[in-house]
Amino acid sequence: MVRRVRLQHSIVVLLLALGLAGCHDGNEMDGIRTENAKLRQRLDSDEAKIADLQKEIGDLKFSVEEVHSGVSNLEEAKVQNDARRGSAADADNVEAIRLAISQCVKQVRANPNQGAFNLVLPAFDAYYNPATHQVQDNVTYAQQKPARYAFKKCMAERGIVVGQ
Repeated sequence: MVRRVRLQHSIVVLLLALGLAGCHDGNEMDGIRTENAKLRQRLDSDEAKIADLQKEIGDLKFSVEEVHSGVSNLEEAKVQNDARRGSAADADNVEAIRLAISQCVKQVRANPNQGAFNLVLPAFDAYYNPATHQVQDNVTYAQQKPARYAFKKCMAERGIVVGQ
């Protein structure tokens, strides 16, 4: 950017010099000198603006690096905090989920009026998968969907949200 401005300045100076060589009138020379002075002043102003913008860009780069570092530190702290939160609390939570699953599966199996095809419902089963941290069931057919609905409703009543 600075080189381009300097090149433009050089071209202006060259054109002025060529103009002066063919110029014989004093008024014309004064006009050219005035124009040249204005162009030099504008060039100096533009160079000062460029320097200010380059400093601003440097400051912004530094700010972005600080924010990025802060985010990285927060992510690392979250991972460490999650790891520290302990298996004891997780084990208690898993046991509560397993107990709720057991109770809700019994409730679904005990109520044969959940759907049109009562023969399918007694085979309903669900379990907690510790690898995915999700409750899964064995619903594969459309006729079993009323059982899944009843199971999810039962789990929700116990404060456990089941996806799928």
